[in-house]
Amino acid sequence: MGMTNNGLPCLDLLQATPGILRGLMIELTDEDARWKPSPDRFSIAEVLAHLSHSESHCYRMRVDRFMAETCPEFEPDDAQMYLELYRNANPQESFDHFEELRENNIEFLRGIPAQAGDRIALHTGDCQFGGLVHFHVPDADLCYRQFRDNGVPVSEPPGNSVGPDTRNMIVVDPDGNRLSFITRSTATFK
Repeated sequence: MGMTNNGLPCLDLLQATPGILRGLMIELTDEDARWKPSPDRFSIAEVLAHLSHSESHCYRMRVDRFMAETCPEFEPDDAQMYLELYRNANPQESFDHFEELRENNIEFLRGIPAQAGDRIALHTGDCQFGGLVHFHVPDADLCYRQFRDNGVPVSEPPGNSVGPDTRNMIVVDPDGNRLSFITRSTATFK
């Protein structure tokens, strides 16, 4: 059965993430993976266990509910709640599990019809009206032109206010949420 490409560029990034992580961990020893920068911070092994757990018990469960229910309500996912589960996890097994789950999730997501993007969900406890949401986009300047050309008011046009290698712009939606569109690059911006 062939997969359809529903045109969501984020799927390519989600698909590339395990390979990127694997490249970053090539020379990582088990001791390195279990080292904690401080007692209240996660080790790399715990982060990998969290990725594995979240990919199935948070992310995929939310996608399934999102597709099956009308306006499902999602509770916040707090990694600290599962720290005991992550504490003694095997980093290689956690990563292998995450990689397998991510591959399955990408295949599933590529088969979802494009109109599924019109669906909505409610988030309780982790989002508030008037909050700031970041969208990482390939080209913040292009987003600006598209918003401008379609009559969408832009509160802060593209600039480098967060750093020389980062372009960002701000749009405020009708609910007062600040939407930040960010592009990071080592290239010089126009």
